[in-house]
Amino acid sequence: MYFDNGNTQIRLDIQGYELNGRCSHDEDNNWLVVRLTFADEQTQSRYRVDSACLLTDEAAELLQWLENIRDGVVVKSYCNFLEPCLFFEYEADNLIIGLFAEYAPDGFALPLNEDSEARFYFHKNTLSL
Repeated sequence: MYFDNGNTQIRLDIQGYELNGRCSHDEDNNWLVVRLTFADEQTQSRYRVDSACLLTDEAAELLQWLENIRDGVVVKSYCNFLEPCLFFEYEADNLIIGLFAEYAPDGFALPLNEDSEARFYFHKNTLSL
């Protein structure tokens, strides 16, 4: 998935499973490692982070939610996950991507709000799934 608002670019790529079936608990085997590649022209911030932040069903839910927004069918205004380092909101034709914890690492000049979240706005017409 790729998002670009002319200033900020965010790319999310699934790298594979975190544990590759090495755990006896099914849910633990369903964690996906997602690579976030981030670039912001205004702050000149660029970084890449890999994190096991999505379960397989959450990844499917996110894709369906984004496809619905792209197609003009908004069922709910947010999509969040068990691991809180990434969240999505939708309002007034804008997709808001929130980065937190390991996806908003210290040392980068990101505009953080009072909850230490970095939020970035993308028009729904710029979605590339």
